[in-house]
Amino acid sequence: MSDYKITKRQRIRIHVSGGIDNTELLNDLLEKFASAYDYEITFKKLKQRGRTPIWDSKYEFSEGIEDRPS
Repeated sequence: MSDYKITKRQRIRIHVSGGIDNTELLNDLLEKFASAYDYEITFKKLKQRGRTPIWDSKYEFSEGIEDRPS
């Protein structure tokens, strides 16, 4: 193991395309993940792709660093 310390908040970014029903289901799942693993949702965007039934979702999660030693 190295002596490297992570001092910045770690981020997870997710981009998903799908129907609106699946996108809403995924949104609920990701919110449960964030609360279970002490992440906060720092960015969330839902946008319809043109006049198609496809929706693009973008999410960014950041972990909490309050309990991390400095």
